[in-house]
Amino acid sequence: MLLVSAWAVKGLWNVLRRDFAWLPPLGYGRSLSLVVLWGLLFVVVLTMISGARELMTPGAWRKQGWTYKLTEATPPASNNEAERRRGLEQLRQALWQHAATHDGSFPVANEKSLDAKLWDLPGRAGLRFLYVEGGQAEDAGRLLAFEPTVDGNQRLVLLTNGLIGTMTTAEIDAALSKAKQP
Repeated sequence: MLLVSAWAVKGLWNVLRRDFAWLPPLGYGRSLSLVVLWGLLFVVVLTMISGARELMTPGAWRKQGWTYKLTEATPPASNNEAERRRGLEQLRQALWQHAATHDGSFPVANEKSLDAKLWDLPGRAGLRFLYVEGGQAEDAGRLLAFEPTVDGNQRLVLLTNGLIGTMTTAEIDAALSKAKQP
């Protein structure tokens, strides 16, 4: 392939030379040298690219024979329901502390009485728990806070009676529309 490539480069160079008279004539030996030089240059560039890839994603690639293959991806921490449940539990404690000091009323959504970090969804940068305003601590168990739609139809919810569970998106939509009715 190297010898055939050198012959093809020589032919193309000499065809180009007809249109560009300033190009010097190219013999087979120089053509072979040019092909080898370009091949070595490509090896250097590709090596630099693979090195940069490893620097940008350390441990993401493993050697398999002469090539590299991506290692098995681990699911992001946000898929961990226990971590998300723990975040909702911390939010519940803060909400109940607020309700205990405000005659059973939960905070208004724009009220700054709670730490803003409590509203952040664990493992999901920029996503926050959603909140239903105007709730009271009660036994009935209405929707108070819930996850945004992220990992499918089942979402963690917090009810006004303190229970943490899961609801489908349709059940959450029904509870929200029921909460908006007078």
